[in-house]
Amino acid sequence: YGAAYGRGGAARATRAGPDTSSWLASGGAGLAIVGAVLPWISLAGHSANAFDVGMWALITNRPGATGPRAGMVILLAAIAFISLAQRLPAWSLILCATAALGPALLFLLRWFGASGKHQGLSLGAPLALLGGLILGTAAFVSPPGAGRPSRYPTR
Repeated sequence: YGAAYGRGGAARATRAGPDTSSWLASGGAGLAIVGAVLPWISLAGHSANAFDVGMWALITNRPGATGPRAGMVILLAAIAFISLAQRLPAWSLILCATAALGPALLFLLRWFGASGKHQGLSLGAPLALLGGLILGTAAFVSPPGAGRPSRYPTR
């Protein structure tokens, strides 16, 4: 707790700590990691999560394409956020969010766009997508008074 001085010089207690955008971004990064580990699709007793899906296969729509796994892309985006500390510029949050939600979004677009029956979608991809969206939302949420002039200046 610190002291902030208002009108008349009287001190009032203020609480120092993480702001809303930090909590949102941390929650989004955690949700994206959980979504990457959980199954994205389950059929006939077999399941696949983001670490079983190739990123190039999602981008090019070719199932046999090799490259980094989608789970690694999500994991690295979430770790990049967590390792960069509390106060990040908005552009870095947007970059981490795009990398976190991109694989899940591409997977869901491919899954819904495929012809035939849509069976076996599991909870992982929607959770990873939601985590990336929350992480991106954090870029647009600022702590109270940050970057905005006050309507009521103190003396």
